[in-house]
Amino acid sequence: FLASRSDLDKVRAATRDFKEVSAAEAAGYFNVNLGQCVESPDGVIGYHFVNENLVDLELSETSPEILVYAPEPNGSLQLVAVEYAVPIESWEAQMEGLPSVLGQELHANPELGLYVLHGWVWEDNPSGVFEDWNPSLSCQS
Repeated sequence: FLASRSDLDKVRAATRDFKEVSAAEAAGYFNVNLGQCVESPDGVIGYHFVNENLVDLELSETSPEILVYAPEPNGSLQLVAVEYAVPIESWEAQMEGLPSVLGQELHANPELGLYVLHGWVWEDNPSGVFEDWNPSLSCQS
């Protein structure tokens, strides 16, 4: 099962209010990158704003644990993606198989101790909607 356009529209509708960083912060999301935009030769995954209250074993397409922002030329941040996250250790202690949302299985990010899945719902990603890195973005504002 692949996420349908209507599933992605639901995610966009649920996160539309977070286009402004201040609204995301007011809802409990905070920048975990300490001012660093995450970039690699594969592309950008930007600034991650996490709502720690959502990082548990529950996954909801309309309540992403992480919001991803990228810098605009004027220096402001633009909402580009959502990211779903589940703690690996807790998941493996209590559940079978891999966590999934939007018809996609999350994959392990051992550095963070999380299963994760990006959803590029606000910015096109030529690598694919659910790929980690977006080669069309830059950390240079």
